Parts: sequence; structure tokens; C-alpha cells
Amino acid sequence: MIQIDNKLQNLVDPPKPRTASHPASPENEAAAGEMLMTSLAEALHRYGTASHELEEILQACAEKLQLDAAFFSTPTAIFISFPASSRRQTVLQRVSPGEIDLQKLVEVDRIVTRFLNDQDSIQAATLSLKQLSSKPGAFSPLVSVIGFGIASGTVVSFFQGGSREILVTSMIGLLVGGLEQVARWNPDFARAYCAIASFLAAFLAVAASRIFPGLSSEIVTLGSLIVLVPGLTITMAVGELARQHLASGTSRFMGAVLLFLILGFGVALGRNLGLQLLRPPESVLSPAGPLMFCLCLLLAPVSFAILFRTRKKDILLVFLTCLLGFGCGKMGAFLVGVQLGPALRSFGVAVFSNLVSRALKQPAALTLVPGLMFLVPGSIGFLGFQALVEQETMAGMQSAFQVLFVSAALVSGLLMANVLVHPRRWTVPPVSAALPKTVGEEPSGEAADCLDRQD
Repeated sequence: MIQIDNKLQNLVDPPKPRTASHPASPENEAAAGEMLMTSLAEALHRYGTASHELEEILQACAEKLQLDAAFFSTPTAIFISFPASSRRQTVLQRVSPGEIDLQKLVEVDRIVTRFLNDQDSIQAATLSLKQLSSKPGAFSPLVSVIGFGIASGTVVSFFQGGSREILVTSMIGLLVGGLEQVARWNPDFARAYCAIASFLAAFLAVAASRIFPGLSSEIVTLGSLIVLVPGLTITMAVGELARQHLASGTSRFMGAVLLFLILGFGVALGRNLGLQLLRPPESVLSPAGPLMFCLCLLLAPVSFAILFRTRKKDILLVFLTCLLGFGCGKMGAFLVGVQLGPALRSFGVAVFSNLVSRALKQPAALTLVPGLMFLVPGSIGFLGFQALVEQETMAGMQSAFQVLFVSAALVSGLLMANVLVHPRRWTVPPVSAALPKTVGEEPSGEAADCLDRQD
């Protein structure tokens, strides 16, 4: 009777055939590894990683995956070649120049660290990178617009602007920040954003000087557009050229030059139109008092943290780095002069950033990028191109040469700081440091930290 019941049960619900579990084929593992590499390259580029750092991180992951790969990164394209794979394919990713997003750069750093430490599989790391793109930013659009206004207003105090210039520049900076949010959602407007913003900023600055007699419209215009001025881009380009990344550095530098020309054209058009229509009185410069200057000095690092989308818990680090950069700048100008002082400034900021990066196991860009904002020669380049547009050739060429000299000084300071305090090195743990055998078991030995702390 029991046998008959079993046969009837098998007819009603036949047993499922047993299949042996086979491990993933080498071809599938290689394909998954190649997908991880392409996703990682796109994420690093999108969030503002320089070409030499991007290729260093990709090379460490390729060694971990035991893939023979070659990389070539430019501001608008990424090439990844897998010559030893069965398909012998080369991947081309057409990308737009990335915007620095420090919050997501830290997340990418964490994902790479977990993967190199065998804490995440290939599939888990790839999924985390894809989910990161849809993750909301550190600050809302409204806070970002306010950051534009604060950054514009506080920077004016460093250009000898007074309280009226600070107030007017902050208002125009809010407008420039609002237009930037519109550009994020409208691709057609984004292409003309810099020209429109520079035109409006220059025209409104002249109009404000008509309302407030004695207001310096030149300083207001410069402060309103300081966030758009590509001083940091030029510094990154010179740094890539110094590291023999010639294609990436050259293309990034030419992109910055073109942006300078667009800003200069918009400012010249808006300013000349305003002068012809409104005819404001002559400006009388009255610098801000010590109390206002100190307030701007304290607010500027906070605005930089907002603009670079820093995590809220890292704002204090950014604040300290910016103050250190400002202090090193004053010391450098006193010791070696204004021309050579930027080298000492960037040296101090880079040493501090490397120490923080090694101690907290976070990318050095978290503090290095905001700290350099006090140092980059964007304002000099802007004034130089504005002089060229106004047919003041000698003054424009002198300013252009000064931009290159200051950028070279900044990069020299960064390179010397990396010799004194080595930045974090991406290395692969030895083969003996394998995955945890049981769920919840911590990796031991050298797998606990894939970052080589070389002294």
C-alpha cells in the first residue's frame, strides 16, 4: 500500500531532476570582471577623478581579477583593452567631463576597498556601482544654490571688496546658481549656460553700480562668476601633463581655455551693453573691515564643501584644510613672494590631505580639492582673458603667463608633498588572504587592508 501511494504521489507531483552545481566558467568570470572594470571606470570619471588616479585604481582591480588590461583616459573618452581575453575586445566609453562629487568619490573608494579585500564579490561590487548613480546627492538643489551665493560673496572680500560688493555679489551668485540647476535639466540650455551666466552677471553688476554709486562692478562680476572660472581645471591639467598624461592634460587644458574665452565674451558683451545704456558713476573701492573679512574667511570653506558635494560629517575636515591653505598662502607670500608662494601653499595642503587620507582610509581628494580652491589661479586667468577681449594684449598675455606659472608652482608643491608623505597606494592582497570561510567571519592578516601604507 505504501509503494502504491508513493507511485501515485510521483505521478501527481513528479520529483525534480537533480542537477549538479557547476562553478562559473572562466569565460563568465572574465566577462563579469570586464563589466566591473567598465562600470568602475565610468563612475570614477563621472565623479571627477584625474586620469592618473583613475588608471591606478583600475590597474589594481585588474590585478585582483587577474585580467590583462590596458587603460587610456581623457576628459571625454575612456578606452579599456583586454588583449588576453578570448574576445580580445576594446571598450570605448564616450563620457562628458566629470563634475567633482566628493560624497560619491568616497563611496566608490569604499566599494573598491571592499572588493580588493575580498569582502564583496564581482557582482556585488558592480551592483553597488550601478546603484550609486541613482543615489541622491549630499545637498538639495536649494542648498546648492545657496552655496553658489555664499561662495561668490565671500570670495569678494579676498579681492579687496567691501560690504556692498559682498552683498550684491551674493545676490548675483544666487542667480548664477539657479541657472546652473536649470542647466542640469535642460541640455540645450546647458550648452549656453556659461555665456548666459557671464552676460547676466556683468550686466547686473553694472546696473547695481548705477543703484549704489561707487560700487566696483569689476569685482562684483569676478566674484559672481568665480565658481565657473576653471582655475582648478587648469591645475588638474598641468598636474596630468607633469605626470606624462599628455593627451588628457592637453585636452583638459584646452577645454579650460575655451571656457575662459566664453566667459570673457559674455562679460565683455554684458559690461559694454550696461555701460552704454546705464552710464554708472566711477567706482570707489572700500575694502571690508577685519570683522567682515574674518566672517567671509569662515564661511568660504563651508560653501566649498557644498559646491563639491562633501558629506556633512566631512565638512569640519574641509574647513580645517581650507584654513590651513590660507595660512600657508600667507606664509608663502611672506617668505618667497607672491609668485612662488603657491608652491608652499599646495605643499602644506597636500601633506595634510595625504596624512588624513592614510589615517581615515579615504581618498585624498576629500580635503585636497576644497583646500586648493583658495590657491588656484582662476581669477588671474579670468582677468587676463577679459583684457584680451578688450584689446589690452600685453596685460592679457602677462596674466596668461602668470596663470601657467602659478599652476606649475601649485603642481610642484603637490608633487613634493607626495615625496614627503606618500599618498595611499592601491595594492592587491596576497593570494593567501582569501574570502572568509563562514558568513560573518572577518578577513584576517593582510586582507584586512588593501592599501599599502608605505613610509
